[in-house]
Amino acid sequence: THGINNPLAAAVSAVRTLDRLCQQCPDELREQMMATCRRADRALERIERIVADLRRLAQAGTRRGDLKVVDLGQEIRLALELISHKLEDIDLKLALPEGLTVRVCPDEFNQVIMNLADNAAAAMDGHGHLTIRALLEGGKLRLEIEDDGPGVPPDMTQRIFEPFFSTKEPGRGTGIGLAVARGIIEGYAGTLYLEQEHGPGCKFVIELPAEVVRERPSENTGS
Repeated sequence: THGINNPLAAAVSAVRTLDRLCQQCPDELREQMMATCRRADRALERIERIVADLRRLAQAGTRRGDLKVVDLGQEIRLALELISHKLEDIDLKLALPEGLTVRVCPDEFNQVIMNLADNAAAAMDGHGHLTIRALLEGGKLRLEIEDDGPGVPPDMTQRIFEPFFSTKEPGRGTGIGLAVARGIIEGYAGTLYLEQEHGPGCKFVIELPAEVVRERPSENTGS
């Protein structure tokens, strides 16, 4: 991506220099020039986000750190804390069994949780109910992220994991997040999918196999 980043950085610098120089323009031109610079700056910021997303997509199959056994609830709470400003008016419910651990790359796993929770908050326009629950069935983890937003239109459900496909308004999403999230989970031999139900709302499900899910042994095992 250096072939894109270097000229992009030069363009960003040039636009911001022009914005400063606008202060010296005649009054009749200043406001128009500053508005033009702001539009160009926003467009360049969007290009920067797209390039960053492309990099993440290209690296989706490349692990960004060592696998570690981590506490599931702790990692989910950490991820949600990082986007807490987007969840301020969301009624958040966590149903996470204590002592459940998973063997994942923490940075990657947190990115998946943040992406799914952020998508849910955006779908509900910052207001609504978000439930994250974990179930352990026969050593297999089922993690559900469910909101009560408008849901995904039926004609789009088969495409939401495609790179660059987005249900958000133009300019609000690049359509990379779910593709990257699925790639990360598949790297743990797991699955990420949309579970369709009747009525409004949206439920994404992460399933991880037994070899990456562990219950922490009890400290009071007796003698």
